Amino acid sequence: MTAYKNISEQWGDAVEVTVDDYRQQAEIFGVAADDIEERDDGIYIAGERVAEAIEPSLESLISTNVIHIVSGEGEIGTRKIYRGKRTLRAIKMRITRERCGGDRWAGAEVYSHENEWGKVGYDVLTGQPCTWHDVSE
Repeated sequence: MTAYKNISEQWGDAVEVTVDDYRQQAEIFGVAADDIEERDDGIYIAGERVAEAIEPSLESLISTNVIHIVSGEGEIGTRKIYRGKRTLRAIKMRITRERCGGDRWAGAEVYSHENEWGKVGYDVLTGQPCTWHDVSE
């Protein structure tokens, strides 16, 4: 479930809320729960955005989502599901082993979410978003 940050004065100063929280509070503010709409970029009431999506932290993604180790030589590489310990330190150690001190390159990506353009992951080393590619088991 996506977490949101309030951007509307009317709805208080809670830092992290869900669309269900807004729907439960709707009656207090004179709004029908059905009038509360969840979109990709936030929560809207009567066309006005009242909350924006909070980007998940890399650590929280690593602890719960699928991780791929991507490695290879030159322009040819492979993508494997990482099944090791779910800490940044352990993943970095695995990447170092994949590189083998030679001409090999390696990295890690963690799945985040899907949007209108496709699946999105994050590079574990840089924190930058990337296109997510599924791997068959």
